[in-house]
Order: sequence, then structure tokens, then C-alpha cells
Amino acid sequence: MNRRLILCFLAILIFLPCRASAGEYAIDVHARGKACPGTTLFAETMDPRRPKIVEVDMDGRVVWEYAVPQDIARGGRPGQAMDVEWIPDTDHILFVMPFKGIFEVDRQGAIVWRHLTDRVSHDADRLRNGNTLYTFAWEKKGDPEVTEITPNGDVVWQWIASDHIAPDQRRHKGAVDRDGFAHVNGATRLDNGLTRISLRNFFTAVEVDRNGDVAWSLSTLHNGRRVRYVHDPRTLPGDNLVLSTHAPQVILVTTREGQVLHKLKKPDIHLVRAHQALPNGNILVTDVDKIMELTPNLGKVVWQLSKRGVDTVSLSGPKPGAPRHNAPRTVDPRENGFYKARRIPAR
Repeated sequence: MNRRLILCFLAILIFLPCRASAGEYAIDVHARGKACPGTTLFAETMDPRRPKIVEVDMDGRVVWEYAVPQDIARGGRPGQAMDVEWIPDTDHILFVMPFKGIFEVDRQGAIVWRHLTDRVSHDADRLRNGNTLYTFAWEKKGDPEVTEITPNGDVVWQWIASDHIAPDQRRHKGAVDRDGFAHVNGATRLDNGLTRISLRNFFTAVEVDRNGDVAWSLSTLHNGRRVRYVHDPRTLPGDNLVLSTHAPQVILVTTREGQVLHKLKKPDIHLVRAHQALPNGNILVTDVDKIMELTPNLGKVVWQLSKRGVDTVSLSGPKPGAPRHNAPRTVDPRENGFYKARRIPAR
């Protein structure tokens, strides 16, 4: 066998599906040497009654797990966007229990900080100054969508969409009391001090200053298409962005001006709500039923995790023909699955 054939054979082996054989989670693809090393942290609500936070290694083995206590889960809505973040300085985990509060847990499972509020969902970030920035998506017009608090829980900054964006720019036609006014699903404090906010119901992402004024926005791409139901715009190298749109579900890499550089639309990608730019240039993407690491051009999956025994069709509701009384507690696919995975560097 000549050298060229050997290299081709090895290249094929790298990208063949590689399903790990043990444990609760399966690694469907692992292109060794192509995937960014580390562990992967995620919230898992396949059973919203028993939410948990899980950290796995690159082979899908669980290295840390936290079953959210029932006194925290009760009264919250775990399936409604239970964000989870790693705090590098302390190695603690920050998580959102939607409609209940924000909690910080150490590696021994002790709650070391909490902020109780029924107006939180989707996203909470620990800022460099020690404050916490968080969002709420099921708000009424005039209510704050983004809030920054001190460690003591004092509010030091809030942003209200209707104060800065004309309400008639709302593109989602669903009722506000059911779907929220702006339905902000993410907020990120940038290095330049601006705050990037993802307004799902306005089909718009904005960056605002401390006065709340819009310094940048993206609502229409160069091809004329709207960024429908935008989710989690994140900065990539070169100041480009990765984001997802829903209806239809598309993952996009764009310039800040809206020029589409790469796109990924596949029938087996269902409901992407989170992205992470990785140190090797790849992008970690969280779908409702799987977590994928994609190459920078979105062309290849180099690592993918799923949960064993999960029928992805069942995440969308009862099977066709099933009696209504046998339907699950909710038929909303957003209630069941993975949410906002984060790759933690090898340490």
C-alpha cells in the first residue's frame, strides 16, 4: 500500500463515527487531534422533573455531576432554558433555575451563592468585576430584559427594550403574555464595555452602551434575509459572529455587517440555542438532542455527544396516534434536552 493510500485511509478513520461503548452518554464522533481537548459542561433536562448538570471528558465519561436539589427545581421551570456556566477563577458552576433564581455551586455540591428571583431565564454570567448579568425572556413590554446585580443582589444596571427600540419592530406575532415582549435569550458583556443582547422576538441582535443606547445591531443579512428568532450571537476570531436562527433552523457565521461566510442547515439539527468559540478555532454547538464541535467553516463535525436511549422524535411530544391522556407534561421540545454546553480547558 503506497503512502498516499495510507494517508487517505487514516483520514477516513479520523472522521468515521466513533461511538463510545460505556456510560450514559455516547460519543458519536471524535476526530482525535481535530477536536479541542478539555471537558464539556452542560445542563441536561431530558427529564425536566430531575434536572442535572453534567461534566464529561472527551470520551463521554462523567467526571462531575450535580443533581439539582428538588427544593431548587420545585417552583422553577428547568426546561425553560436552564443556563449553566463555569467560573474559571473559582472552578465553581453558576446555573439558572428559570423563574426561581441564580445559584453558584462548588465542586462538593454546596450552594455558595444565590440570588432568588422569579424573573430570570436563559442566561446568567459572572462578570469580571464580580457582578452577575442575567436575562428574562417572558417579560411584559416595559419590564427589564437584562439586569446586572452586585454579589449582594443590589441592582446596578438594567436594560429595557421598549426604551430603546420601537415596539413596532417586534416581528414575532405571538401573544406577549405567552411568549414575552422581546424574549431576550442571551446577554454578554463584551471587552469594550458594551453589552450584546439577543432579542428573539425582534429578529435582532444589538450591542448597547451603559446608557442603554444601541451602538450596533444586526437584523438583516446581506442576502436580505432576516435573522429570524436569533439565538446566542458569539464573537469569533476576526471579529466575525456565529449565531443561530430558527424557523428555519440555520447556523450562520457572518461578518458584523451581515455578510454570510458559512451556513449549516441539516434536517438532523433541530433546535440550536448556544455556541462557544473554542481556542482551536472550532465552534461548540448545543442542539436539543446533541452537542457538536464543528470546524470553523461549519463543514465537519469533529466531536459529538448524545444521550443513550433518547428518541429524538419523542422530544417533540407524544407519538402520532397516542391518546391525549398519555401525553407528557409538556409537548414543547424546548423542555427536554441539552442546554448551553461549555468546553472547559484541560487542567
